[in-house]
Amino acid sequence: MTLLARAALVLALLLALALLTRVAGQRRWSAASARLARRIASESRTSGVYHKSQLASLPAPVARYLDTVLREGQPYIRTARIRHTGTFRTGTTDDTWRRFESDETFGVQPAAFVWNARVFMSPGAPVCVRDSFIDNRGGMHAAVLGLFTVAKAEGEPELNEAALQRYLAELAWLPTALLPSQGISWETIDDRSARATLTSGPTTATLEFHFADTGEIERVYAPARQRASGKVFQPTPWEGRFSNYEERDGLRIPTDAEVAWYLDGARTPYWRGRVEDAAFVASP
Repeated sequence: MTLLARAALVLALLLALALLTRVAGQRRWSAASARLARRIASESRTSGVYHKSQLASLPAPVARYLDTVLREGQPYIRTARIRHTGTFRTGTTDDTWRRFESDETFGVQPAAFVWNARVFMSPGAPVCVRDSFIDNRGGMHAAVLGLFTVAKAEGEPELNEAALQRYLAELAWLPTALLPSQGISWETIDDRSARATLTSGPTTATLEFHFADTGEIERVYAPARQRASGKVFQPTPWEGRFSNYEERDGLRIPTDAEVAWYLDGARTPYWRGRVEDAAFVASP
């Protein structure tokens, strides 16, 4: 065998090994995420149906919103699965946006979610990212090819609060979970906004909800959400915006969203996504 043929053989073997490593890593990662999603689905225990009479004691903008997106007798959502595609920026100074695709599973009572994403940082080497809130604990894990961990954190009080705030914000995608019967308390700010609070175990999360003229949630805001900066957390203003409401699997939900930090007073988006598919399991 010539030297050139040997080099070609070695290259082919290395490429095959890289492909096998990628496939094995992503299968293992996906299996772990699927186990968490199944657990959330099995533990969610909410039940009941929506009646317009439940709106009587709510702040006016919240009542208008729920009256807009829900119908009389609508069963409470027990679990939801949302599939997103979009772009993600990994740093606050890097202006490069990376494509991502993700699946997210939600449970109601107890509050729980797992977001499983692939961020395409470079050809052939996606970074697998999993954010979660399970057992009252926030979690974040990122690994190249699903094998080589580049970031991981779990259970810090700041992370728990930030994860529960994210869950509360994303209830725009499963609106029956924003009813008071599901553990949400509401406080009036003005005729276009209200403050929502949710407690899960030892952690409490609060967000401002701002509503459009149409009655729908337009944006959510936290004056000081915990932001990971290296090995420490920094309270930072944070915002999520929702738009393009559509009917999906019997519910009116936003299909476009953008998330941003406010850094030194400047709004800095880092996540832009679109709902590609939404499936809900209603309470019996």
